[in-house]
Parts: sequence; structure tokens; C-alpha cells
Amino acid sequence: MTVDVGSSRHATPPRIVGRVRVEEPGRSPLVVVLGSAGPGLTRVHRVLVSAGVPVVFGEVRTEAARTQLIADHWARWQRGPVLAVLVDPVPVDWSVPTALGARTVVVLSADPDPTSLADLLLRGACAVVRGAEVDQDLAPVLSLVVRGYVAMDAARMADLTDAAVVQVPSHQ
Repeated sequence: MTVDVGSSRHATPPRIVGRVRVEEPGRSPLVVVLGSAGPGLTRVHRVLVSAGVPVVFGEVRTEAARTQLIADHWARWQRGPVLAVLVDPVPVDWSVPTALGARTVVVLSADPDPTSLADLLLRGACAVVRGAEVDQDLAPVLSLVVRGYVAMDAARMADLTDAAVVQVPSHQ
């Protein structure tokens, strides 16, 4: 028997299919920001708060902090999309968006080489934003990513495609 009590209509939290959670259409996204304290994180914080984006900030450098962040009520019961913004991520940061089924945007303070860029994409990044471009690009990029797009500036894409070009022998 199911009991309907207003906003507690759902007996289970949203499912995660593949890398992305199944969300209810029309719900507002929630952005989870992870990174070490510093100017990059401060800039991301300022931009998101100024844009009125619902946001949760966390520092998850320990297993206990990651476990707590993933287990928090908002993380389990958010009905809309969850996006993760990783600021200069380290490997352990990737466990949170994976566990939450969050589409991920990476903010980097330095330009990545093509190998690092490919690694970010293989880890699940849907977008890469340079730290110097956060003020003008982060909010629009989040808007694209929440709708399922992959976003990267043309210079980074050119670096990636130039590195990925493979000579295929002609078949004669």
C-alpha cells in the first residue's frame, strides 16, 4: 500500500541508468561543486550564486566526506537533474558525480594537453571550461549540459581532434 503525503509521494529516490540519473521532467537542476579552496572555487561560487543557480558546495578529499555528501538527503531525493562542477579535479573527485549519476562540467585553471583532455572526457566530463572563462561561460555551459549536450571551446576541440587523427591505410 502506498501513502501519498504531498511532496513525499515517492517511495524511492531517482534511479541511475548508466552514468545519468533518471529525473522528473520540468524540475530545476541542482549543481554540486567540488574542489579545493582557492581562487578557482571562489570564482565558480560567485558565478553560480550570482546566476541564482541552486548549488551545494563540498570538499570531498576524504572517504568519510565523500560518503556523507553522497548520502545527504538532498543528493538522494533531488528529483531534477544533478550536475557536478569539478574545479581542478583530482582522481577522488570523480567518485561523487559517478555515485550521483551527475553530468559533469570540469573547470580548469590551466589549459590541458590533449591527453589530459581525453582523460577528462573518458572519466565522464560533458564539458570543459577554462578558469579564465568561468564568468562568461559557466552558466551557459551548464544550460547546455543539463539538456544533454557536450560543450568545449573550439581551441580545446581542435587540440583533441588533432591529437586523435589516425592515418588509415587506403584499401586498394
